[in-house]
Amino acid sequence: LSRDPRVGDHQLMEICLRRDLPDLARYLLAEAVSTDAVARDPRQYALTVALSPDWPDWLRLVLARRLAYGATRGYTIPEVALEELLKNSDPMIRLWAAYSLAVMPGSKPEAAAKLEEAARIHDENGELAAMLLAARAAPEEERERLLDDVTRWQRHHHPQAAKVWEGWEIIDGQMIEKERK
Repeated sequence: LSRDPRVGDHQLMEICLRRDLPDLARYLLAEAVSTDAVARDPRQYALTVALSPDWPDWLRLVLARRLAYGATRGYTIPEVALEELLKNSDPMIRLWAAYSLAVMPGSKPEAAAKLEEAARIHDENGELAAMLLAARAAPEEERERLLDDVTRWQRHHHPQAAKVWEGWEIIDGQMIEKERK
């Protein structure tokens, strides 16, 4: 379903929120939600991602990253939603929110400073911050490709996402179960 062009963003969102599905299926469906979902109604999308209760961090992270893609394209994302994400207990969600604030029209220098501060720490969060800073500094036509790289990286580096992806990887566009030792 995540690759079927007949399945729209609304359907992907609806299905990825179903708790009766395996987490990996939900993750892939959430990752397939396009930036067009943000473009249609930036306010509704952003507030849904920021304020919906009881979501696992990995789900909020995957959907919050689309706000960063939207900000990269110049969409005006409601700051109230991004500021709410900046308060999230998950540091990677906070970093994606900081990136969004740092790149959207009327960018916030303090958001870029948060990314720079985080990038100085040598851990997974610092690595994410450095990758987001590199995307921010890249020419506009390269930013989304770099964000795609970050999206693939976080599958195995975000603590909850790594658990969801445990034993699986994508090779040449195909889901492959890793050999168990």
